[in-house]
Amino acid sequence: MTYWGEAENRNFRFALGGSSDSGPYIDAFNFELQGKLLEMESGHLADICPALEKAALKFHETHIWPQGRDAPTLETLVMTQGVYSTGENGKNCGSVDLIHIHKTAVMPLLNDSAKSIGVGSYLADYLLEQLKRGFGETEPYLIASAVYILQQAKLNIDGVGLNGKLVLFSPDGIQEFDQADINPFEKIMDEFNHVVASCFGKVVSNKESTKESMNAIADELVHIKRKYSDAISNIPRLRLENFNELSKLLRRLGA
Repeated sequence: MTYWGEAENRNFRFALGGSSDSGPYIDAFNFELQGKLLEMESGHLADICPALEKAALKFHETHIWPQGRDAPTLETLVMTQGVYSTGENGKNCGSVDLIHIHKTAVMPLLNDSAKSIGVGSYLADYLLEQLKRGFGETEPYLIASAVYILQQAKLNIDGVGLNGKLVLFSPDGIQEFDQADINPFEKIMDEFNHVVASCFGKVVSNKESTKESMNAIADELVHIKRKYSDAISNIPRLRLENFNELSKLLRRLGA
């Protein structure tokens, strides 16, 4: 994954990541797309999509199609967001647009708030549906959702996310989380998964659950909630102002 912020001659920021059965070719393909985006001034889809389609077609004509049946398949996700000055160094960020590129087809995802590609996409799509994640959620909620999905992909799919990276677009700029930043959140999700398993066991058990045992689960959730709040507060600029957001996440994950 690579990303670029806005510039004096470009009123949008963007990120792109790819998936392929050939690492060198997807890197080269995304490098071409990145170069095209860096040349552009406007972040409107009507300008970006034709430019990306032209670049994708040229790359396939030069590098992919001459290989015949053995040619690799290339797939890329591009995310763009307009950034506009409001005067006195103020900025106003527009909505996020997703563009899905498969081979030479460039498709803006006008009705989708999320999209996944690669060998982990089926699992990621399932988890996204369970989380009901959208770009309108708060930053702490988005971070928790991304960490949870990345963690589950690493646990269940070989070779996925061994060195994870998360990128957050916000009105204040772009913030990157490398694996060292992600590790504390993954440990919290480990505790959460343990509580979810405990809840499932009590629901399906033939034994009658006592009030004390159910209260113990509630206490564990409160403990996890506080640990997540502390982890968020240690990230510069981000603060978990509303504990209800984490409660919402816990409910949507089935706790």
